[in-house]
Amino acid sequence: SVDLSSVALLLNLGQVNTSPSFAEILTLYSLISHNWLEFTGWRHMADIRVATIADINGINAIYNYFVEHSNAIFDWSPRSIEDATRWFASHDRPDRPVLVAIDQGVIAGWASLSTVSSKKGYDITAEISVYVAPEKHRKGLGWDLVSEALAIGESEKVHCVIARVAV
Repeated sequence: SVDLSSVALLLNLGQVNTSPSFAEILTLYSLISHNWLEFTGWRHMADIRVATIADINGINAIYNYFVEHSNAIFDWSPRSIEDATRWFASHDRPDRPVLVAIDQGVIAGWASLSTVSSKKGYDITAEISVYVAPEKHRKGLGWDLVSEALAIGESEKVHCVIARVAV
């Protein structure tokens, strides 16, 4: 449930001549929509865990769906299992996890924190990616994956997370 005192604080209610920032509005929207999904029963709980190489086919199937059906990924052709395996191997650090959401024994989505640059100064920065199987959209799964990835990043001393968003 949403703590109304937190929402009031979030929106700076009671302060004269203040408007909520975009970040505050986005946070409030996320709180409301996340709780609405739970309230209406649309919220779909899946198990989220660190991926293993055995998950690569499911991860790649979701990735390739978006290569072929959206502008979210700037690849021109589907990713091979060999390329996917190389990509997975690049996530061999605790601060660069690949996570999977398992729903009824099937990978329903995945998220990762990836290296941004080989320059040492970027070690505290990661790029987040999140993809949810199309039939699992609008159930809070992406939010759960992002939240878990950010929590792991924070615990592993990642201080900056970037995302590339195509609309």
